[in-house]
Amino acid sequence: MLRALLLSLLALAPLAHADELHFSTFRFGQRAMGMGGAVTAYADEPEATFYNPAGLAMLGGTRFSGALNFIGFDRRTQRGALRDAAFFQPGDLDSEEFVAIPASSVLTSTFAEGRHVLALSTFLQSDSEEDFSGSHEQALTGDTYDFVRFTTERRREDEILLRGVSWGYRGGPTWAVGASVFLARQIRREVARRAEVLQRVSNGDSLFLDVSTREESTTHGLLARVGALWRPSERWSFGIACSTPSVTVLGEGKVGYTQIRSGGLAGDDRPLLVDERVDLDATTVLPADCRAGLAWRVPDRLVVGFDVAVHLPVDYDRYTLTPALAPRADELQAHVQTDAVVNAAVGLEWRASDRWPLRVGLFTNRTAAPAIDARPAALAPAHVDLYGATASLGYLGDDGSVNVGAELQVGSGEDAISADLESLRADRDFIRVDRSEWRLLLFVSGAVTFAKAAAKAISSAWGE
Repeated sequence: MLRALLLSLLALAPLAHADELHFSTFRFGQRAMGMGGAVTAYADEPEATFYNPAGLAMLGGTRFSGALNFIGFDRRTQRGALRDAAFFQPGDLDSEEFVAIPASSVLTSTFAEGRHVLALSTFLQSDSEEDFSGSHEQALTGDTYDFVRFTTERRREDEILLRGVSWGYRGGPTWAVGASVFLARQIRREVARRAEVLQRVSNGDSLFLDVSTREESTTHGLLARVGALWRPSERWSFGIACSTPSVTVLGEGKVGYTQIRSGGLAGDDRPLLVDERVDLDATTVLPADCRAGLAWRVPDRLVVGFDVAVHLPVDYDRYTLTPALAPRADELQAHVQTDAVVNAAVGLEWRASDRWPLRVGLFTNRTAAPAIDARPAALAPAHVDLYGATASLGYLGDDGSVNVGAELQVGSGEDAISADLESLRADRDFIRVDRSEWRLLLFVSGAVTFAKAAAKAISSAWGE
């Protein structure tokens, strides 16, 4: 009964919006959240299942650990993205979102005289959602139209959830190994809509054009992570962990394109309505990666950690478009191609006393999206490298701990948009615009060591 209750708590952690092109958006665990994620060589907390499962072997007893981002704010800006070059000067578009989502939960238990550890975990890979929308109205001068009204919307959502089981083994006082297997679920949605009304006041003539695309996919896949930890002395630790690319087990998607037109020049025989909607098989591939870290510490007083992570490129079709939609492939994200990316983190933990750890960290969150040409051949994911800093203060109790802190990420880069609405009907034209982002999070995380009676019941249920 107790095990079922705890498993239910893990299962209830909701999905969050995620960005499949940034791999360091979230940190997991009290030490990692405070130290910028620089914990591969010193992941002595339940969230080691994510960073380096070998770190599980350094835990004792039965523990439950969780984290909550209780408030956060995202802001993104596209410079000059509100545009129709034929009629008005470009304007900026902003996306502003609040974030308030649980980040992780892990349950661990030791057995076989403390040499083995099993863990159940839930992680949100990262957190991102964006919604760029705007409108423009303007009087025109000339012989054709007197007034223009233009609206645009581009909304993206990605939801990734990792649920897994992990094992750690301590082979001796100086080394340990571990492995994790995760079920990865991704739900991705993208909607783009642009509409324009041109009016001639003198006789009431008007031209209306509305173009929109829609994509949605849900995929389930498997990936594995293995790790090793070596502590040759009391002061030095080395760790390494590598993950396989995910393998899609089940996936389905929906893709649609709609064009609505009214009015126009005499003799224009283009259709007034085009509406294509299809259901497709879908695939998602999360890339293989390896992370290595080292840590130097003064026991019970100071820890300094450094991590480097390498994420390999991927190149695959998310879905294969039907012949009717294939001509619109440059507007749809049907093909995914990413570059290799390297991220780094450095962090410090200092204990002013046995009970109060202060943690700070710096990290990079560079994008795997390819660079965007000045005149791209198609719409493409934004290319923005982010850089972040964290700080937190914790309290270590006899049976648990708590940690509160803040995180800031900032960055700039480019995005791709349509050059003007009219070109979307025939020969489509795209341009590159500047883009900037910043993100602020306030977080709370904690861990509990279960009372002996509860620990014994859970261990018995797991077969100790």
